[in-house]
Amino acid sequence: MTTIMIGKALATVTENETLTSGMINAKIKFEFSDDWTSSISKTAIFTAGDVTKVVLDSYWENNVCSIPQECLEKSDEILMVGVYGADNANVVAIPTVWATVGKIRKGYEGYEDVSTGTLPIWAQVQSAAAQSATAAKNAQDAAETAQGKAEDAQEAAEAAQAEAETAQGKAEAAQSKAETAQGKAESAQSAAESAAASAAGSAASAASSASAAALSEDAAAEYEAGAKTAAASAAANGKLSESWAVGGTGVREGEDTNNAKYWAMAAQGAAGGGVTSFNGRGGAVAPQKGDYTADMVGADAQGAAETVQDNLNTHAQNTTIHITSAERAKWNGKQNALTFDTAPTEGSTNPVTSDGIKAALDDVQNSLVLDDTPTTNSSNLVKSGGVKSALDLKQDKSTAITTSNIANQTVNKAKYATDGIAVGTPALRNQYFASAESTPTVNGQICWVYG
Repeated sequence: MTTIMIGKALATVTENETLTSGMINAKIKFEFSDDWTSSISKTAIFTAGDVTKVVLDSYWENNVCSIPQECLEKSDEILMVGVYGADNANVVAIPTVWATVGKIRKGYEGYEDVSTGTLPIWAQVQSAAAQSATAAKNAQDAAETAQGKAEDAQEAAEAAQAEAETAQGKAEAAQSKAETAQGKAESAQSAAESAAASAAGSAASAASSASAAALSEDAAAEYEAGAKTAAASAAANGKLSESWAVGGTGVREGEDTNNAKYWAMAAQGAAGGGVTSFNGRGGAVAPQKGDYTADMVGADAQGAAETVQDNLNTHAQNTTIHITSAERAKWNGKQNALTFDTAPTEGSTNPVTSDGIKAALDDVQNSLVLDDTPTTNSSNLVKSGGVKSALDLKQDKSTAITTSNIANQTVNKAKYATDGIAVGTPALRNQYFASAESTPTVNGQICWVYG
């Protein structure tokens, strides 16, 4: 795997692997310095030839990013990688220099294209937004489900409360009737006592009073029975209300898992704890715009996608750090990197390094300096014309002695006679002058004395 060390704005390839055309899912690992904090979002930019692709860090895994397959389609292109970092407020921005990964070598072309390609930046942002929207929708559905269960529990509690209130009303009515019956019975008893006191005075009155007392007693008994019935009904309804409210009464099957308290607790658990009020709203609180931030539901902060796109547009339009299409075309038309020979080589069309040329020249003679004519004390060679002219001025060796030309020459030296020449034979003699008489040391030599 290719590894690139990112030291703030410097990007350096520390480990490289061979890349071939047609590769899919080739990886690059980024190692960031401490300048790249966790608050900085990162975008990798890949370029090879005329293809440029970007990959957001949401598509990385542990700082390992897949090389876009589009950048590896053509062989002999140079793959370069850069990273652009910026925080959400765009206070910090770090565009790195390009790191040259190397030339894409030609790969086997018999494969089938099973790739899906790299999503464009807008699609990557859209995908991330869709994932956030899905998470928000799931949270909303859960909240709505919890809200529905809470509303069901509330309705059950309200129904139980209404039944309890109804039972309480019936009990109070029965109590009132019982009190009325008791009052009438007491009145009848008082009337009976009065009738008994006056029985001696009037039998008719006594009989009438007795009849009234009997009627009053019957009415009292009737009201007493009604009061008991109402009290029993009130008690039964109270138990039923308690069963629907909290359960545990034994008057209804399944009451412990089907009561207001049970469903309220279930709704509270589903809603994540339950609330009595939220953002100033009470009762059955429904979610509204502004209740949750993007971070709460796992979405990107509002404007994050636009910020990334703006940063990318600014980065792409920066002609100082990017080359134009015209520049790329001009560079692509340049000669490939030269291969140099280290010494002049027969049959090679490569240029030779300066050091190789110097070494070769050191093995040959320096440039010749030629004299126009033979010159005394000169170590230079003489031009052919100069030598010819000088020779033309000399006496021909074949006629120097046999012709009269010698008479016109100045003879500085000539070979003198030696022992091999007999005395009396005409010959050129070696001679010299001396101030006193001297005996010659060489045979045939003449010493002339002057003075």
